Amino acid sequence: MSAYLVVSLDIDDREIFRQYQRGVVRTFTIGEGKVLSATAAAEGIEGEAPRGWNVLVEFPSIAMAHKWYHSPEYQEVKALRLASSSNATIRLMEGL
Repeated sequence: MSAYLVVSLDIDDREIFRQYQRGVVRTFTIGEGKVLSATAAAEGIEGEAPRGWNVLVEFPSIAMAHKWYHSPEYQEVKALRLASSSNATIRLMEGL
């Protein structure tokens, strides 16, 4: 069953974040992740508006998403995300 990673965060340092973006894309092959959306233009329809940058990634399963997230390759580029952004929320949910 598919799994979806939903990320919202504020970007504090755009140059470091660009380095993160270049690096993270290469790591998605580990968990067979596919970026479905990545935008700063997410619209809030109800409740609190989404943070500055929003990403939706599909994985074949929760297990594959965890394999990607905990991989040494992602952990290496994760440091760039932590250095370049704040107020991150990252959610993982199973599809129907």
